[in-house]
Amino acid sequence: MENLIGEKLKELRRKKKLTLKELSEKSKLSIGFLSKLERGLCNISVESLGVIAQCLDTNVNYFFKEVKEPSNGNIVVRSYERQILYTENERRINFLLTNNINDIDFLPKLVELLPSFNEEEMLSSSHPGEEFLYVLEGILTVFINRDRYDLYPGDSTLFKSKENHIWVNFTNKIVKLIVVTSPNLFKDENLTEE
Repeated sequence: MENLIGEKLKELRRKKKLTLKELSEKSKLSIGFLSKLERGLCNISVESLGVIAQCLDTNVNYFFKEVKEPSNGNIVVRSYERQILYTENERRINFLLTNNINDIDFLPKLVELLPSFNEEEMLSSSHPGEEFLYVLEGILTVFINRDRYDLYPGDSTLFKSKENHIWVNFTNKIVKLIVVTSPNLFKDENLTEE
């Protein structure tokens, strides 16, 4: 997978004449983590990327391919029209479940979480807002602070995203879940222009 996010981050940080240390202080993310991210040696959640985007006076869309909104104004998303919003570390595929990504306060996604996470790769995050998870298929392991929860099909959870959290797939099968996050980092009014 190409290191598009890291390359764009490094380019914009330099354009803004910020050192890694300055960006670290603004974003509350470690210098080592930011350095690894720029070199493509680690991955980042879209929420943490949103924090970096704010620190760099841009929006999270800057780091992703443009999402195409339908020209027909259709409010229904057919399964065959579903777009990939973004992928994380080649194991988490986030599909859009709406056609009006710029107009809503929350962001609904279908997430396919591929197997092979191991505990050494886990990096929890915290950010403003809330997260709702609903498991469709497989077993999802959720850590909120230091508490572990195994969610099975039909199980759900809602929590404040300011709590340290991560959700992972420790099984050997794909986990599918509906994720709704707020605020919607892709909403026009939540973004600042360059």
